[in-house]
Amino acid sequence: MANFSRLRPKRMIAVMPWWALSSAQVDILVQRPLDKTRQNSKSTGRGLRVCSSERTNALFAGRLLHSEKPAPSLEFIETTCRDPQGAPTLFIHGAFAGAWMWGESFLPHFGARGRFAAAVSLRGHGGSEGRSRSPTAGLADYLADVTRAISEFHEPPIIVAHSLGALLAQRLLGEVKIRALVMLAPLPPEGLLFLGPWLLATRPRTWLEMAKVTLGLSNSREGRKDGARHVVFANQFSPEEARRYAALMVAEGLRALMEAHLPYPVISAHFLRIPSLVIAGADDPLIGCVTTMRTAAYHAAQHISAGGVGHLMLIGPGADGTARRVLEWIEQNGL
Repeated sequence: MANFSRLRPKRMIAVMPWWALSSAQVDILVQRPLDKTRQNSKSTGRGLRVCSSERTNALFAGRLLHSEKPAPSLEFIETTCRDPQGAPTLFIHGAFAGAWMWGESFLPHFGARGRFAAAVSLRGHGGSEGRSRSPTAGLADYLADVTRAISEFHEPPIIVAHSLGALLAQRLLGEVKIRALVMLAPLPPEGLLFLGPWLLATRPRTWLEMAKVTLGLSNSREGRKDGARHVVFANQFSPEEARRYAALMVAEGLRALMEAHLPYPVISAHFLRIPSLVIAGADDPLIGCVTTMRTAAYHAAQHISAGGVGHLMLIGPGADGTARRVLEWIEQNGL
């Protein structure tokens, strides 16, 4: 378990089945009119799919964000709060994932605290459109998706991003206004440029698996997805849990993965006076603490290493503790 034992929630938080959050997986959400009491998001004129946790009063609503064609519509899952407290939060997932990953712990914890929070699925991921065109989608497309999601907020949001999503968030610094930045197991500012050689030297088996994924050496897109599963789940999940989570993962586009190896200018969050936090998984086979500490130093961010937590710290073991720690940091900074 993660070393967050000193943190205790004000009440027990139990979540709805997280796989029910994505309309692409299970259609159990009820169509209802837009709740006009929510002040932190704009209406798209479409109905909301609303569902509630089984044992808490936190509500979640899913809808599609529409853009001018040919841009695909994006899945947008949000908490529904009558009187939202604090700054709104946008969650950005990493490679192979989707907004559903934030539904297990983060959205329930934020909703139970009365905070408005939303998670977006990048094109070709989760319940978003564009799956057939995902091999040709690049990081610029993903950045456009995140910018589209940010435009839903009436004030600059806090960004909480994981892995590749954290790289996207870093590249948006200075381009969009945000209140704070929280990075979970983030790719460093230069992306995968130096991470590959580091993995080769320290964890050659992990490097080999990820090289196959990145270079498309597997026989199929499913083969690339299976290779990613082997690396990211490691020994943190039971076989049953790994199969269940993996069923919701998608094959990442090769163009996006290749572009993540190319350096790109990133402004330090400290230079922009944006408070930032980096949380590393002590058992992360992909992004070690040396890399996350370097990212934290670049942004003058607070750094935390969570023991017993791997790369997928937003689901499974340790996820509740990670969500509580992020909330504690946000509240300590008066956000």
